[in-house]
Amino acid sequence: MKVPDFRKLTENIPEGKWVTFSSDETRVVSVGDTVDEVLKQAEKEGEKHPTVFRILRQTLLL
Repeated sequence: MKVPDFRKLTENIPEGKWVTFSSDETRVVSVGDTVDEVLKQAEKEGEKHPTVFRILRQTLLL
């Protein structure tokens, strides 16, 4: 099974937004300001078991 590249899928989504991915984790289903909002949108799109993430951008300084 191929590991999804979440960075590529979310590169144009602003920091702080909540996102749901399809159950096979190959596409973004919904984007919003709250978990409830994105879950409701995903349900409307027919996703019964979406993966939920919050977009956080960090710079790691070594």
